[in-house]
Amino acid sequence: MIALQENLCDCGKPRHRGLCAARRALRRSGEAAPPRPKRRFTEHTPAGNPYELAADHPAVVEGRTLFRARAAEPALMDRLLKGGENNRKIGGSVMKGSLRGAKVFTLTLEERATCPRSCAHWQDCYGNVMNWPQRIQADDDLPPLLEAELRKLCARHGRILVRLHVLGDFFSTEYVAFWRGMLDLLPGLHVYGYTARHGCDIAWAIDAMNAHPRCAIRFSDGDDGQFRAVTVETVEQAREAGAIVCPAQSHPKANSISCGACALCWSTPRTIAFLRH
Repeated sequence: MIALQENLCDCGKPRHRGLCAARRALRRSGEAAPPRPKRRFTEHTPAGNPYELAADHPAVVEGRTLFRARAAEPALMDRLLKGGENNRKIGGSVMKGSLRGAKVFTLTLEERATCPRSCAHWQDCYGNVMNWPQRIQADDDLPPLLEAELRKLCARHGRILVRLHVLGDFFSTEYVAFWRGMLDLLPGLHVYGYTARHGCDIAWAIDAMNAHPRCAIRFSDGDDGQFRAVTVETVEQAREAGAIVCPAQSHPKANSISCGACALCWSTPRTIAFLRH
């Protein structure tokens, strides 16, 4: 059995009677013993990226989520679009700007299975440490089921903002065309998000869809002049590039910032920078 930290002596062994060498040395020096942290484990995560999987990891090689039990066919799910209030960073509604009052919803697809292998975060996707979210598999049932939900939500709330995608990416030109069609069909629908697609038919279709006034999909680590988001190491690096660092990472009260309270990602043409973590 592992001894509790507070029951350890200064010598690192379970507390014992009498003075050990460590306590005698402290008594002779007149120094007080350092306080012990009140926690069971004191080891820290080893240096390195906790998100990164090895190049030969099955999830990396096979192009799928690490959490296969959390991926499901859309027809087997009660709902595909989740309220933004279920995600601390997203928030349940827009609180400022022209979309103020709009309800926010999120769509989570299966990471890697819907993403390009060229993605800079293929191995260190933040989904690698997100074991709770339910991933939606991309199949032929996805578009009609999404359309039915979007119609109901727009009828109920008037205006809605959908985050595409918490995990995953645009996986085909037909899927991009689906969202463009929904924007034309539903005046109350707005979408925003990010994509790792570059230099392919899917990327060009997304770029064309961005011409729609209610669509804001940023190209992750895109080229200068694109509507984009970039990953940086420091705040200074972002400022040198003329980018705005995501307030949820840089604001003094970052824990109280949500996408709904910020609104920058869909309202400013400037590049948004995210600190590597």
